[in-house]
Amino acid sequence: MTHKHMRIALSVLLALLLASGIAACAPETPTAETVQPMETGITNLPGEEATSTPLPTASPELPVVMLVAGTDADPGTVDRVQSILEELAAESSLGLVVKQGLEGGMLDSNVRILAGISLNLDPAVLAGTNPGTAFVLIDQAGAAPAANLSVIGDPTVDQQRQSFMAGYLAALVSSDYKVAGLIPAGNPLSEILTDAFVVGAEFFCGVCNPLYPPFENYPQWESLSAEDAADGFQPVVDALVIKGVEVLYVQSQLATSEMLTYLAGTTLKIVGDGMPDTARNNWVGTVITDPGPALIELWPDLLAGSGGVQLPSAITLTDTEAGLISEGRLRMFVEMAEDLEAGLVSPVTGP
Repeated sequence: MTHKHMRIALSVLLALLLASGIAACAPETPTAETVQPMETGITNLPGEEATSTPLPTASPELPVVMLVAGTDADPGTVDRVQSILEELAAESSLGLVVKQGLEGGMLDSNVRILAGISLNLDPAVLAGTNPGTAFVLIDQAGAAPAANLSVIGDPTVDQQRQSFMAGYLAALVSSDYKVAGLIPAGNPLSEILTDAFVVGAEFFCGVCNPLYPPFENYPQWESLSAEDAADGFQPVVDALVIKGVEVLYVQSQLATSEMLTYLAGTTLKIVGDGMPDTARNNWVGTVITDPGPALIELWPDLLAGSGGVQLPSAITLTDTEAGLISEGRLRMFVEMAEDLEAGLVSPVTGP
């Protein structure tokens, strides 16, 4: 090897040694296994405990309106009240809860308004133990207004008014004033209902003397036990037909499916104060109490949490699809119902 070639080889060897030395001094590239969490540099002060960010708390339950129906509540009344409350609650940005019965009488704090129908609870105790809730009780026996309690209707008064208007309607749609009523026997209100029916019929027809035979005294009425309403009614009904009765009022406690089916095969037109089991061609209409107008009137007070008011239920006529009452006579019925509600007409026999 020449001197020149030896010098070149030494230069290359020196360069290789220098490069390997530089690589050995370079810092190691971190990998996923070697990366450590970064220190924040923030320490707690002496005596200070570490705290964590609190979790968000749940928002309180939204206020609601509660509708509670007792075991004896009339289904038609429940449906009408629920329909109205759905609209009123929605307009007031409130939820609506519907329950069957009320256990214990204690309510959740978010129940802003409670509408009860024929509850099996003491109204005064219920309102007294829930002062933050406004109550409106419907068809509630023995209910009296209080600071946070309002009342719509009265079961005894309502039935009396229904019987009066049933008598008025029967005479209104008859052609010769030949009307009669079937009143439940053994009912504490039997005498009151009979009297109201007779007064209602006579309010329209006076002495109710027929122009054509048979010449009987009208209005007629018969008492019938609840047991006979299913299978012992036929002799009573047949006797009324023989007497020439045109329109028959059947009080709701006696309006069994068996009786109504039998009556559909007679010449009698039927007036009721309870919804029929099915649509019937001889059904003039159903005289019902409607708490709707009073509930709408009370709504601002209920929203404000106040009470102490008692209003009557309205009287209205439903189930008139058979077309047995004309528009003119229907207007007469409505006007009389309004006078009755306003106290301008009495449903009882005068002294």
